[in-house]
Amino acid sequence: MSEIRERLAVVLEEEMDRKRFLQYSLAVFLAAFGVSGFISAILNNKASKSTQSGPSRGYGSSRFGKS
Repeated sequence: MSEIRERLAVVLEEEMDRKRFLQYSLAVFLAAFGVSGFISAILNNKASKSTQSGPSRGYGSSRFGKS
């Protein structure tokens, strides 16, 4: 456990630019959730946005009426 803390301390003390930060963030995310979880999260998000349908008229038919 202390070896992990030492590695983490080295990474946190290191100066990095935005690109490197995003690379580390993506690597941590993939390590936590896995590649398949990442892909399914993206696909589920796109599917839920494209399959949403609402009433064609009346209250809630426009963006203003939706909550």
